[in-house]
Amino acid sequence: MKKVIMTMMGFAFALCLQAQNVKKNVLELRFGVTYPLASTEESSQLGPQFALEWRHNLCQSRFDVGAELYWGSALRSSDNSIDNLRAETFAVSALGYYRFYEAPKMHAFCGFGFGYARLTSACGEPGFFQDYVIASPRVGVQIFKHLRLTADFRLSKKRYNTCGITIGYVF
Repeated sequence: MKKVIMTMMGFAFALCLQAQNVKKNVLELRFGVTYPLASTEESSQLGPQFALEWRHNLCQSRFDVGAELYWGSALRSSDNSIDNLRAETFAVSALGYYRFYEAPKMHAFCGFGFGYARLTSACGEPGFFQDYVIASPRVGVQIFKHLRLTADFRLSKKRYNTCGITIGYVF
């Protein structure tokens, strides 16, 4: 047990030694489009997504942890229905990022989020919802220290799974 604790402390110390010029805490506001992943009899359409994210850098390293509030919608249209069918997701997730490439005006990153989602459907009964877990892998690039382009997946339940592209601004 002592060896495990010493190894973990050594790892944490090594992370803190990688001094880089990164902000300790950042807030990101982003918006974009989603596309449903499930193949159904309805035709899929682009839907909106919005997110607010807070990140904290660990010891000036390449690792960030944080939290995210997310709302997105998977849109489909059906020949049998006049209206579009809408499957909405509202999620609160914990997340982590790793910056695998860094340059003065740009860095590339990958990340993963895991959390709680409330799933609703416009084609169901009014007030219909389900609580579910959500996983959200992502990859992207941040340029000019403030502009962030991200490709992500939202994986929860078949009709609600989406892939998306977002553009965000980092404060």
